[in-house]
Amino acid sequence: MVDPLGLLAGLAILRALHAVDVAGGMALTRLLRRRLRQQARRRRAIALTYDDGPGHELQPRLLDLLQEQEAVATFYLLGIRSSVMSAATDALVDAGHELGDHGFAHLDATRTGSRAMAADARRSEVALADAGAPVPTWRPAYGRLTLTHWLRQRRRGRRPILWTHDAGDLRSSRPDPEAFADAVAADGGGVVMLH
Repeated sequence: MVDPLGLLAGLAILRALHAVDVAGGMALTRLLRRRLRQQARRRRAIALTYDDGPGHELQPRLLDLLQEQEAVATFYLLGIRSSVMSAATDALVDAGHELGDHGFAHLDATRTGSRAMAADARRSEVALADAGAPVPTWRPAYGRLTLTHWLRQRRRGRRPILWTHDAGDLRSSRPDPEAFADAVAADGGGVVMLH
């Protein structure tokens, strides 16, 4: 027979451990962003990054624009999309852009169990490798990570890359692009996240 009090106590312990894992991930995220901002300022660099690719709709126009400007960007790909859009992934590689892993199904590590996150990371790594895009870096979905997920990825030799400036291109009230670019430049540079 199951002891209901023991079961409740076990669930409370699991919740507390998850809360510590999430809180540690939030602290780590702040530290990583601070370091990233310092590196960008030191180099006076602005890095363009795009999440949730590859895509068929906007990607060709974006690649043309980047080529016109002689700019290279980093694209953080979803494994689920890369596995069915290998031509779009190939176009990014052929254009000389850097690729990164954004997970298989865009799971929020703070709301997903650690085993599910580990399985998602493995699926994404395999899908990207099968699409001809093995990558050493990853960007956690929503910029959220837990200590457990970070440690697992580090053990696999993968580096997390966050951003210092969110372009807000998914929000209904988007910022003025020129004002945003001026703010990034005034900040001394940074890593810009777009979609």
